[in-house]
Amino acid sequence: MTKTICILLAEGFEESEAIVPADLLKRRGVNIVFASITNVKEIKGTHGFKFIADTTINNIITDDFDVLMLPGGLPGTTNLRDNDDVISLIQQANKHNKIITAICAAPIVLKDAGIADNKRITGY
Repeated sequence: MTKTICILLAEGFEESEAIVPADLLKRRGVNIVFASITNVKEIKGTHGFKFIADTTINNIITDDFDVLMLPGGLPGTTNLRDNDDVISLIQQANKHNKIITAICAAPIVLKDAGIADNKRITGY
């Protein structure tokens, strides 16, 4: 069965931490869904590149994906952390035993979502 990865994009995300993994996984046949964490599909990365997400977070449910991915970058990571919908989606994904990945600074979002306790995580 082909897996689906939902990559959450927040204003100021680190472009390489979202696009490079997505590109490599897509080449392996993985379905990639980019989801903006706001109602607006256009998101600007930390270096000013503009991206158009496939959907918005309010259209995502945990049954839609196998893996939830959070790219780092600043202020993208803090925008993820400060968004109640993101925290709720992470908690639901964790409750449903989904794989949740967080790159670079993004593990702070897992901590604030309350799912990092008793787990070994690394953040930069």
